[in-house]
Amino acid sequence: MNKRWPWIVPLVTLLLALTPPAFALIHAAFISSDPLGRNIAFPLVVMALSVACALTLIECGIRSLILRNRAKRTGE
Repeated sequence: MNKRWPWIVPLVTLLLALTPPAFALIHAAFISSDPLGRNIAFPLVVMALSVACALTLIECGIRSLILRNRAKRTGE
């Protein structure tokens, strides 16, 4: 692990977004003409995106901690 850039969470998020149930939820949130379905699906999509962003930030923090500890260990 040489890089700080998080890649695990975005990759898993992308794979989950490409599943048929997730695609149907995204379609219902943004493309559907049914207002009730849109009003139900849109907050779910926003919450899922928020969780993915939070997990990405946590992964980035953990990676920088690991890299910082490795640099201290090799510098001593």
